[in-house]
Amino acid sequence: MPNSLPVNPLSEFESSVTIVNKNFTTDPHFPEWYDNPGNRDPEVPTRCDVQALASSDNKDLFGITKTANGTDRIYSVNGALHFGGKIPTNYLGRVTVRGITVEEWESCQYWSDMDATMKVKWYFTVLTAKNVWHPAINVNQIPVRCDVQGVRWVGPGASYHFHHVYEFTDYRPGDVSDTDFEIPPGTFCPHRKNTKKLPTLRKAFSFSSEIVMPETKSITFLKEYYDFGSDVVRYDYVPPVNSPYGTNILYEVHDYSTGVAYITDSVLGNCSVRPIQATSFDAKAVGPNTVRIRTSREFFNFQNADYHYVGVRTVRGLKCDVWVARRTDWPPGVAGVNSTFEWYFATPHVTEYIGYGSGETRVPIMLEVTGILSGQKFHYIFNYYDFDNETPLSWNFDISPCYNYTNSKTIQFALSGHYRDLIIINKEMFKSWLLMAIRDATNQISALRVSNIQVDIGNADIIVSFRLLGVAPIRGDVTSPVKQLSLADAVDFITAAINSKKFGIKVVTPTVLREKVFLAKPFSVKSWDTVIQENAFTEPAAGYGDGVMAGAAIGIFLGAFILGFAVLFLVYKRFGGSFKPKKFDDLQPVLES
Repeated sequence: MPNSLPVNPLSEFESSVTIVNKNFTTDPHFPEWYDNPGNRDPEVPTRCDVQALASSDNKDLFGITKTANGTDRIYSVNGALHFGGKIPTNYLGRVTVRGITVEEWESCQYWSDMDATMKVKWYFTVLTAKNVWHPAINVNQIPVRCDVQGVRWVGPGASYHFHHVYEFTDYRPGDVSDTDFEIPPGTFCPHRKNTKKLPTLRKAFSFSSEIVMPETKSITFLKEYYDFGSDVVRYDYVPPVNSPYGTNILYEVHDYSTGVAYITDSVLGNCSVRPIQATSFDAKAVGPNTVRIRTSREFFNFQNADYHYVGVRTVRGLKCDVWVARRTDWPPGVAGVNSTFEWYFATPHVTEYIGYGSGETRVPIMLEVTGILSGQKFHYIFNYYDFDNETPLSWNFDISPCYNYTNSKTIQFALSGHYRDLIIINKEMFKSWLLMAIRDATNQISALRVSNIQVDIGNADIIVSFRLLGVAPIRGDVTSPVKQLSLADAVDFITAAINSKKFGIKVVTPTVLREKVFLAKPFSVKSWDTVIQENAFTEPAAGYGDGVMAGAAIGIFLGAFILGFAVLFLVYKRFGGSFKPKKFDDLQPVLES
């Protein structure tokens, strides 16, 4: 007879457990991890449900006890296994279980929570003996089986007998990983308490995204610029097969101040214009034929969903905070479909360096979208790179290819050469300062109408030129389009401001302690029609065309629905229908408001 009870494994272990209920024909098998210091003990189910710890259906598997401050916590390992400690236990000798020589221990126990009396038998491998089974791990004694027989009282004079057998395999004491206590990826637990807020999103950013579609074994990309304050969005993408805009990479600019979309072939320079489609991933429909720009929260699909924080996971070698939500509004317009959104944001200690500044933190790393539609699984993985929270520069939204020589002017003026040194070291910033001066002189003309800013630093003077574009070439679909100043009036306003010494470029830099104003030289201004290669741009039929951007990737049902975020952009662009364009005469006069 051994001198002492088997020593239970520290305070943490993992094991696979098979539970045989002798009263029924069930034989559940599940892995279990136990962490007493961390107050965690997850048994892995086939579905996810959330219950209060004290009233959990499975609380008797790991036990609940009250701490000194009144909170609940799980039992110690001895308490969870109902073995040793203060429980009187008798040694019964050696027997064979599953072909393994073991030592048998027996105790009689009463569980007040269940009002049950039971006989509990534990079987451990033999501690010291020759010619007996030894565990594969370097541990002398491990549990092999627990046999529980007893009676539970369920009311006055009413009781039932039970007999459970717990078979332990792959038992490993010692440290367990935090990931063992997290829900598996792709799992949503209704009613789970959210313990961490989603990251705060800024009103301007840019990023590159790699879009992976495992089911179709394909990868594509998206480059995005978003500026809510300026009501403008741009994204670059590869057009779908049979696109009316060709096969070259396109960049598309949405101007929500006018409701007009500009689609430009990045190789040929051809441009098409149309009203912003309500099906665009950055658009929010506000009426039958009107749209607005999505907020950053809407853009990232944070709205209309109950996101739960599920812990830290590693993606692309980076530690990420993860939030998961179950959506019933995606794909839009399709009833009875649940989709799961999982957002991965870098933890605060991860810094992304993108070539300047102090770097970005808490940036999005990945979005994974899964679901089943019409019996087919859809699965999209969005990997995010080069995420920049700075406001995109205005010239990233270049729409000048959409304007021919009849609807644009080149303007040139001179500055004193005394400003040479300051402009040389701040040339890009100077363009931003110039843009603000142009807007001040023209009653806040849209920054999109200023392009191709050039600065020629000579010996005597600094020659500045830029191309000024006309009003939007078509009527857009926003509720209240911004009234546009005509091209002729804009030229007159700038000319008058320069000649009257009121065209001042305000300069603020870290090396300048106070604001300086660079005044344009009076009567140095010139303007002329811009002579460029004429690229015919096209205008779609009025309204939203049939089958606009049809979403074949997740079923033909998505054809005309208002979809959110870039996953829907991908669906539209890769598998979408046509815009039904028609020719727009380059020489047709442009109407001004």
